[in-house]
Amino acid sequence: MVGSEQRLQQVSADMVNHFEQRLLAAQGKAMFVCMSRRICVALHDEIIKLRPHWYNAEDDKGAIKVIMIGSASDPLDWQEHIRNKQRRIKIGNRLKDPQDPLKLVIVRDMWLTGFDAPCLHTLYIDKPMNGHNLMQAIARVNRVFGDKEGGLVVDYIGIAQDLKKALAVYTESKGRGNLTFDQEEAVARMLELYEIVNDKQSNFSLIMQKITDFSTIENLFRLTKTKALQGVILLIQYSTLIFIQVLLNHLTD
Repeated sequence: MVGSEQRLQQVSADMVNHFEQRLLAAQGKAMFVCMSRRICVALHDEIIKLRPHWYNAEDDKGAIKVIMIGSASDPLDWQEHIRNKQRRIKIGNRLKDPQDPLKLVIVRDMWLTGFDAPCLHTLYIDKPMNGHNLMQAIARVNRVFGDKEGGLVVDYIGIAQDLKKALAVYTESKGRGNLTFDQEEAVARMLELYEIVNDKQSNFSLIMQKITDFSTIENLFRLTKTKALQGVILLIQYSTLIFIQVLLNHLTD
């Protein structure tokens, strides 16, 4: 089982050993992709058992962070990892700074698209991925930075064939995106918003803050290249607001 305690212990031990050896060869940072938020938190806990000095509960300290969204209804031991947008941006800025002690972030979906930290040089994948989503994830560690020769992808889940195909697409496009991938990135951002809406216990003010965040709309428009796709985004936004209204009616019945 991917999320079993025994397997998480094995993966965390292997990852810590590999990453420390990697840092001896080339300074940089890493991202670990998990299948679920529960596994993200559990993996984090196993890693800090091995390297307690990596941990610090403060956002501006520590070498390891879990990046995810959630709500007050999530388990108590998840709460320290659930942050608002402003706090996640600050941690993102730490990851982008090659001099900052933050070295490793654990994610499920967040930061796999649209997030650039050129000093990232290692991507650990323990989640089934393929196609454009996998290609976008690979791009996180293939940004030009200093004398970095290239990013390294470590596969823990067995996606070798999917990885081979995604790398072929990435190589053929010379690392440049196109309209299809930009659209994928926009959809991924909308799925992040949907995750909040989908939690019936989410605070309504948090939902409205996310859905009506004009910077989100601006970013989505920036990702698109045609008026048709921009129209689709507006339609999704309007549909989401209708969904919220229906949800509220259900909760207040």
